[in-house]
Amino acid sequence: MAESAPLVSVVIPVYNDPEGIRTTLESVTNQTYPDDEFEIVVADNGSADETLDIIYKFYNEYHDLVSVVQENEIQSSYAARNKGIEKARGEIILFIDADMCVEDTWIESVTQQMQKNKWDFLGCDVRLFIPEGETTIFARYNRLFDLRVRDHIENHNVVPTCSLVVKKRIITEHGDFDERLVSGGDGEFSRRIFEAGYEPKFLADVIMYHPARTTFKALIIKQFRLGRGFEQCRRHHPDRMARPKLVNPRLYLPSLPWKFYSRYRQRAHLYKEEISLTIFVVFYLIGYMHKLIRTSGRIYERATYLIKY
Repeated sequence: MAESAPLVSVVIPVYNDPEGIRTTLESVTNQTYPDDEFEIVVADNGSADETLDIIYKFYNEYHDLVSVVQENEIQSSYAARNKGIEKARGEIILFIDADMCVEDTWIESVTQQMQKNKWDFLGCDVRLFIPEGETTIFARYNRLFDLRVRDHIENHNVVPTCSLVVKKRIITEHGDFDERLVSGGDGEFSRRIFEAGYEPKFLADVIMYHPARTTFKALIIKQFRLGRGFEQCRRHHPDRMARPKLVNPRLYLPSLPWKFYSRYRQRAHLYKEEISLTIFVVFYLIGYMHKLIRTSGRIYERATYLIKY
């Protein structure tokens, strides 16, 4: 690695996920990037299980590499990330979620591309994988349709936080994440940075790995949270995060079948899945269910806000 290698901070938010944080720390402590040129900041969001025990095990083993911060007042992944940003000393900040893993060349590859292309703001590709023994229809759906990073970046100027890379000076100049949001904070942050003149780049050659959600319950919880986040974004950032009004019929109608089929074919090809009419119909129904759950999340968020205020 060149002597001019920039100092890098890896920020990992975590909440009640001991095995997830173990997986991620095993991955990011085993990098080819020089140990004295990067740090790992684990931002715990008030875990009440053995998560902190796992974190401090790595802290004791990699004392010069791993540091720990805690955000116990605000229950929000964005609040945890902001606490990690405060602690971070790096010129470049790489975000990764607890339960993800990366190749040992992850940091080296990202920084080389940033220096070579003079990039300031980007997202790596993310591939979902199904954990061994958990190949359910819900896992297969989630693997195909979640975390479409290229689409988010190239069509919406949004970098998902699980793959976000950004120069710290940009955060210092334009602000960190909105801690009021339960979801959608990556969209608000990305669009704010884009409006400041920084176009997000997609780094297709660097792949990060994220486990797919494998149960019906896990899918519902995420979609409901997304819906709440959509409504919060509409309330707090109406100009930047415009959303259809709740009376818009599009929120209650299924997607056009041919458009959904096009996405299905594209993603099936990426993951080398056999295309099946039966599976397409099942996925289409799951997708419609997701849409209705997101809308119910929006209705819930609107109702609770009106009752409270």
